[in-house]
Amino acid sequence: MPEFPARGRLIIQNLYEANRALAAGSEDQQRLLTRLIAEQMAFELGPQWGCKAASPTRPQGPSELAYLEPPLYIWRWSDGDGHVTGTIGAPLPTPLLMPLAQSAGQTFIAVDPVDHLQVSATRPPNRPPDPPLPPVDLTPILDRIAALEQTVTALAAQMPVVAAEAHAGAHRPLPRYVAKLWGFTIVSVPEGA
Repeated sequence: MPEFPARGRLIIQNLYEANRALAAGSEDQQRLLTRLIAEQMAFELGPQWGCKAASPTRPQGPSELAYLEPPLYIWRWSDGDGHVTGTIGAPLPTPLLMPLAQSAGQTFIAVDPVDHLQVSATRPPNRPPDPPLPPVDLTPILDRIAALEQTVTALAAQMPVVAAEAHAGAHRPLPRYVAKLWGFTIVSVPEGA
């Protein structure tokens, strides 16, 4: 029969200290804290650590950690009503091992190994850098920009002349021709004027 690991007691204490409100909260909150502890233990001590349920159709227990060797070993870590420690939901001084006869028929719930306490120096590997782009010859683009710049400069130099002609044309009277034919006056304006 395995003993509860000393590192497991430290994990329980550290996660309890960081999440006291969960320990004294509803059963769902207690289940969440138990799951956090089980995930940290699976991360540090191996995937055989997890949670337990009374049956496959029942929810996870609020204060039990499970170790699947087999058989299934179950420890209660929390002083749910506070009669041992004087604090509701506080960690028991030593987690209590459930007798093997009682753990028969219980269901092991595997958990993801998660480093909630950030004890690992390893972090997910950085994404490899993107491969360098092939070099691009910008000479044709720069030549075209230079040609366009010369064209724009030439047009800009002619703008005062064009503006003056436009101004003069706008103020010049339109030429028109007047003729009288059989008593009628005919006014004609040439096309393009």
